[in-house]
Amino acid sequence: MEALHLFLAKQQNWIEPSEAYRGLADHFRLEAEALSSTMADGRSHWENRVQWARKKLVDNGSLDNSRRGLWKLKNGK
Repeated sequence: MEALHLFLAKQQNWIEPSEAYRGLADHFRLEAEALSSTMADGRSHWENRVQWARKKLVDNGSLDNSRRGLWKLKNGK
């Protein structure tokens, strides 16, 4: 959650989730094997972890949740 918060704080505008997935994967220097790991239902394990971090930011009031499919921190958060 902290890494996602820091990543979003550096962004100037709304971003798509795919930008966050790539940016955080680069930050953590994840290898292809980690990025290709899937859960039992076929969804990406990595993307699911980032989505949970995003949900925590929404729940604590840090993330602007007003635009579907786009992520941005609230002003001053």
